[in-house]
Amino acid sequence: MLPQIVMGVIIALNIVGYLIVWMDTRTEFIKKANHKVVNALLIIVSVLMGFVGVFVAAEMYGYKRDEKWFKYGLKLIVFIEIVIICVVVYYQVR
Repeated sequence: MLPQIVMGVIIALNIVGYLIVWMDTRTEFIKKANHKVVNALLIIVSVLMGFVGVFVAAEMYGYKRDEKWFKYGLKLIVFIEIVIICVVVYYQVR
C-alpha cells in the first residue's frame, strides 16, 4: 500500500512541475508572477522527486536552459535522488 501511495505522490509532483514550467512559458502568467517565486517552486518540486516533469517540460519548451540552476542544479538533484533511491532499494532488498 505504501509504495503505491509514494508512486502516486511522485507522479503528482511530476505533473505539477510540468505545469509550472508550462504556465511560466505563457506570457499572461509571466506578467503576473514573480520569477523568483517560480524558480523557487521549481527547485522545491524538483527536490521532492518531481525532477522528471520539470526536466521534460523545460526541454520541450526551451525553458531557461542557460541558467546555472537548470544546467547544473537540476542535474545534481537528479543524481543525488537516484543515489538515494538506489541506497533505499539496496537496503530494502537485503
